[in-house]
Amino acid sequence: MSVHLIDPPTLAEASLPRPGTPHPRAGTVPGVNGPTRGAGKTTRRGRVYGGATRAPRPARAGAGGPNLGPDCPVVRAGRTYVGRQGHDFVAGISAETVGAGRLCLHLVTIPPGGRGRAHLHAGHETALYVLSGAAVTRFGPSLRRRVTVRAGDFHYIPAGVPHLPLNASADEPCVAVLARTDPNEQESVVLLPELEEAPLADG
Repeated sequence: MSVHLIDPPTLAEASLPRPGTPHPRAGTVPGVNGPTRGAGKTTRRGRVYGGATRAPRPARAGAGGPNLGPDCPVVRAGRTYVGRQGHDFVAGISAETVGAGRLCLHLVTIPPGGRGRAHLHAGHETALYVLSGAAVTRFGPSLRRRVTVRAGDFHYIPAGVPHLPLNASADEPCVAVLARTDPNEQESVVLLPELEEAPLADG
């Protein structure tokens, strides 16, 4: 089985800083918006492409050779984009980057005082692991329920549940690993503008 190391793709909505350049609204996360070890070097696992913008090379059956099975690609963090739901993402595993068929995996950052847009994911479940900071998720038909997640917490959002994440901190971004059963990540995003002015009372 062979392993290829590739850069994330250039996305239509992307803001694409060079690897190692901090995103203007993100905290410093080693290997994400900080220096990446081994950039531009050849390793026994394959070539590390250290910063060149390249078209994605999807995984495909038999790509490693007739008897080696499918590739196991590695995506180097560094490319960012702003999702429709108002968050800053670091592109990771998806249909666009590696040809994933049933999931996506990215990093998401909510800046201090930041607030997403009310939305849901039609037909797809979401799970997060908070790396740093804390965030509040308002959820439910009128966004009147809430839960606070902090560094070290896992967070699950069922398919089709309206939600709105926000960061109440004045000085610390919230950074989390996000996984979803939608391999295209943005495809299942349904914005809910009618909930944007909903009262956010505790419930």
